[in-house]
Amino acid sequence: MNKFVVVLIHIAYWMAYTFLFAFAVFAYTIDVKDENGLPYANTVFTAGNIGFLLICFFLNSAIAFYTSYLFLYPRFFQRKKIWQLIALGVLSVFVANYTVFLVVYLITGFYMVGTVSPGIIFIMGVITGVHAVLGIVIRGFITSYKDIKVKQELKNKNLQMELELIKAQINPHFLFNTINNIDVLIRKDPEQASTYLNKLSDILRYMLYETQTEKVPFSKEVENIEKYLELQKIRSSNPEYIHYETKGDFNPLVAPMLFMPYIENAVKHTENKKAEKAIRVKFKVDSEWILFECSNTYSDGHTAQELKGGLGNDLAKKRLELLYPGKHTLDVSKSGGTYGVKLVISLA
Repeated sequence: MNKFVVVLIHIAYWMAYTFLFAFAVFAYTIDVKDENGLPYANTVFTAGNIGFLLICFFLNSAIAFYTSYLFLYPRFFQRKKIWQLIALGVLSVFVANYTVFLVVYLITGFYMVGTVSPGIIFIMGVITGVHAVLGIVIRGFITSYKDIKVKQELKNKNLQMELELIKAQINPHFLFNTINNIDVLIRKDPEQASTYLNKLSDILRYMLYETQTEKVPFSKEVENIEKYLELQKIRSSNPEYIHYETKGDFNPLVAPMLFMPYIENAVKHTENKKAEKAIRVKFKVDSEWILFECSNTYSDGHTAQELKGGLGNDLAKKRLELLYPGKHTLDVSKSGGTYGVKLVISLA
């Protein structure tokens, strides 16, 4: 749902409320007479008094609605913090109404509390509360629509995604080179060649079978990455060109193949394999978040699109948006001959 449609929804909402407000005023006054037998609207519902009601019933409604829409929904409703949501929702209703009282007092000098009937204050509170609830409902509708649209797009690209994941992570070029390197090792060191062949088999088995589930233990994902990096090292005479480290012993569940596209991208575009730590891969994990950092050196001949990794990284980004909405930050930087990715995933 684009921004224009969202704006139209807001405009339609407040136009509908304006219509209902006008209808309520008309319905209340149509049969009411003053002591002279004249319509009550002629003596009480003047332009100034209707303007006063507009301030009272629109300002507090807008405050409550957008407090729920912009703050309470993403901070509490999406995170299922229901009791905090209810408490802050009630508080926002009181704050909205007393804000109106203060505005009216500053403009007119009329102090509403203690002078306006309890019935009017109660009605204001109920209307404000309804708007607070509708703010959450409308934000939820818009968010759900966006999620459905993203899911539908991913569903339509499901086959393409599966093929791209295999292509992006273990592409034929890497596979053929690894097999050739293992073939050379068979003559020089059969035992080591057998070890690497088993690692390659484990990677293929992990990708084809274990990644079919929605989430896997973080330790399995890291184990697969470690094997991938070890296989990459045998392609170079300088195994120190890849620096890898992990910190933390927590083992949460994560979506499979979440980090591999960025690591494969670094391996693909790093040309100076004689330099130490040309590629840096780092994980840090605790009970609340996972920090992933990956950087690599590159030559100036690479275009921006090449460094981004094309469709593989685009699909990885979409997966992040779908699987961890509002619970991840992805920063990509390119400076000083170094391309870096920093991904933080919240586990709370």
